[in-house]
Amino acid sequence: MPQKKRRKRTALLVLAGILAALALTAGALLLFAPLRPSGRQVLLCGAPVSTMTNGLRAYVCTDALPDCGIRLEGTTAELDGVRADVGALLRDQDGKQYLPVRSLARKFSLAWGLWNGQQYYARRVSLSEPKAGVQVPVFMYHAVGDDCWGEESLFVRPAELEAQLQYLQENGYETIFFEDLSHIEQYEKPVILTFDDGYDDNYTLLLPLLEKYQMKATIFMIGRDIGGNRKLTQEQVLALTRSGLVSIQSHGWSHHEMETMKRPELLKEMFRSRNAIAAASGRVPYAVSYPNGRSSERTRKIAGWFYTYGIRTFEGVYVTGSDSMLIERIAVKRDTTLEAFQAACQSAGQPTALPQQTP
Repeated sequence: MPQKKRRKRTALLVLAGILAALALTAGALLLFAPLRPSGRQVLLCGAPVSTMTNGLRAYVCTDALPDCGIRLEGTTAELDGVRADVGALLRDQDGKQYLPVRSLARKFSLAWGLWNGQQYYARRVSLSEPKAGVQVPVFMYHAVGDDCWGEESLFVRPAELEAQLQYLQENGYETIFFEDLSHIEQYEKPVILTFDDGYDDNYTLLLPLLEKYQMKATIFMIGRDIGGNRKLTQEQVLALTRSGLVSIQSHGWSHHEMETMKRPELLKEMFRSRNAIAAASGRVPYAVSYPNGRSSERTRKIAGWFYTYGIRTFEGVYVTGSDSMLIERIAVKRDTTLEAFQAACQSAGQPTALPQQTP
């Protein structure tokens, strides 16, 4: 190698070494720099949390972790029964302890993203293929109330809903979430209660009944309607999720018919709805209810990239092992009698052959 080239290479190596040393030094200085307010909040498992920064990382105060559903004992954090060592904690001048947000999120495999300019971290749900051939009636409701301010047939009376819940309780039926299908063999008489659109009465009227009878329900929320007129607020979405009795899933972003959307629009619809619900509820949704119950083969294919379950309005009883993107439901309307509801429950948990589903 010519001497001139050798000198040039040596100079470049020296320069690279100097830059690397400067970067390490700057990183170390930032790491031990005092924490200061960042002026930003993150949504950690649905809860808004203010962050601190040292110029390198964002930190959250351990005092805020209980609001996020996270327990901390020493350096061991626990979320949904999963424990993880979070390592050394930083202290500020007032003695408060802090954890780096990203590090905490990695410990619990939290999903993260941006929603309305705000970063969020949300829990993932682990799903597996259910045992095939079990009948699970999936009931479809909308609003709850005596006062019908919209289409009357969509409003189930609170007293009649309570009678239905009481019947389920007294006759050994078990209300489950769609995620519970992964271990369907644990339930003798499983049924799923679903409520479309995300009306605010699902919080004011439905939740107290669920708490009274310890029943579960799934609410399919329209993403852009969170906080809208007569719809659930972000605070209510989080409270419903934290009750342990409600699962918030997707009803699309705009409630427009998905089967008529072009591919780019449909992708945006799925992405935005998933982000909105993950940010508000603190849990990544895994099921979508097709607006107006209709879907095309393309709709179902693209929905399957984002969700595990696709729910429609086609009348029938869902059988585990059949197409999970074509789940049938049984409509419960204002004029549905208790006897009709009781009759629709009878197949719960019964084994059967896989049906020939109609798209």
